[in-house]
Amino acid sequence: MLRFLPSSHSARTVRTLVVTLAIGLMVQHPVWAGNTRSDLAKCLEKLPQSRTVCGAVVIDLATGDVVYELNASKPLIPASNQKLIVMAAALDRFGSTGAFRTTLASRGQDLIVIGDGDPALGDARLAESRGEKPLAFVDRWADALTAEGERTNPSKGGDAPSSWIIPGDFIVDATILDDEHFHPDWIPVDRVRWYGAPVGGLNLNNNCVEVTALPGKAAGEACAWSISPPSSQLNLINKCVTSKSSRPVPVIARREGAADLVLRGKVGKRRTLKSVSVFEPNQFAASAIRDALASHDIRVEGETRFERIRDRDGQIPSDVRIIAQHTTPISDVLRRVGTDSQNMCAEALFKRLGYESSRQGNSPPTAGSWKTGRDAVKHTLRKAGCDVENMVIADGSGLSRRNRLTARDLARLLQYMHTHTEGEVFKASLAGNRTGGKLKRRLSGIDADIYAKTGYLSGVRSLSGYVRTRENRWFAFSVIFNNFKGASSPYNKIHDKVCRILSNAGQRKPKKP
Repeated sequence: MLRFLPSSHSARTVRTLVVTLAIGLMVQHPVWAGNTRSDLAKCLEKLPQSRTVCGAVVIDLATGDVVYELNASKPLIPASNQKLIVMAAALDRFGSTGAFRTTLASRGQDLIVIGDGDPALGDARLAESRGEKPLAFVDRWADALTAEGERTNPSKGGDAPSSWIIPGDFIVDATILDDEHFHPDWIPVDRVRWYGAPVGGLNLNNNCVEVTALPGKAAGEACAWSISPPSSQLNLINKCVTSKSSRPVPVIARREGAADLVLRGKVGKRRTLKSVSVFEPNQFAASAIRDALASHDIRVEGETRFERIRDRDGQIPSDVRIIAQHTTPISDVLRRVGTDSQNMCAEALFKRLGYESSRQGNSPPTAGSWKTGRDAVKHTLRKAGCDVENMVIADGSGLSRRNRLTARDLARLLQYMHTHTEGEVFKASLAGNRTGGKLKRRLSGIDADIYAKTGYLSGVRSLSGYVRTRENRWFAFSVIFNNFKGASSPYNKIHDKVCRILSNAGQRKPKKP
């Protein structure tokens, strides 16, 4: 029922209501929003190449309002922004306390390694951050093994044994993930390089090796070389010779679809070459671990066998004795994915999500795969309000050019994670001007906190993340460029400008004197 105020107060009351309403509208739709929208339009709607397609969405996280959008619902190739959906799904399912656990065990006279799909096992960068060598976990395993006197037999002769002999076989269970190690969408040249490394249930050193070439005693002689981590499973064909000129420079390569490494070129001084991927990750990791144990004088007499040890429910059977476990916190893997854009880490996490998702039903879990991983991440995307029916999720890293996401879906996912119980871990895992990665140098001059994920493929540049202004106003944004030709640097500059515009949103301009 409407009530009328007395006429003596009506004019004053109406003025008060008008002012109150105006203030309310300014709070919901602040004046600065129009300026920010205009600045973003000037930045994004006239691009260096007319052929370039841009999809962009900016959300004010305080109000949920869309500050700006352009081609918001157009599916585009996201490149490494694809990793955002894997990171969010991992935190949604495992939480920040989740961890990968690689197990050293024994049964009878056999020594067993049970892989957990850990992509950071033997990761050189993470090991360095802990002040360790990449294979430090094997050192700890060796100590645990030598303490297992009843499980190993010292070699005869002398008071102190020179080595420990394990009479059985070396058994590896890598069945937690499937055997499709390379995604079918990845082009052959990418599968040989470090960023296209394969994925297995047992991984090591990002499933890559580094080769160092050293000159021989005289010109024309074959060069010397070393490989890290060493693995007797690897075969290197040396076609590199010693030369003062060092031209052509030495290169290490692997033919796509083959395991052999080929070293070519000339070397006049010690050179450590770019990483190259291995062909069969499970065999590589098993061989390197077995060789590392041998360097501690722990020798396994039997053969290396690959078979399932876990029972139908995915548990370690009671007759298997656990000797030691190496644990990698999921937060470490997320930083490698979000800050360093490590593709293999993203793919292993993607498949591991698939394995975990398959355990929710009544049937036994199936090996983690790109298919089961796809189903797992869609669960989180639906919770975030994303349009999963109109997106294409091919892989977890974004290396596949079949992936299609919209700027709106990425912005919605970021909005969902902003208030998620693991939201702070999610943000801290991203690159930025405070957290590190490539964006630290690019955005160092911006007086705001940037947390974002970069993405790059030929003709594709993407950046999605958060901006927090000095006034503690949060924005989620996604800006994707597709279909340009040539250098990506002009689009990097546009991304940086978007971050600057958002960092200044809501700031009052100084009055003119």
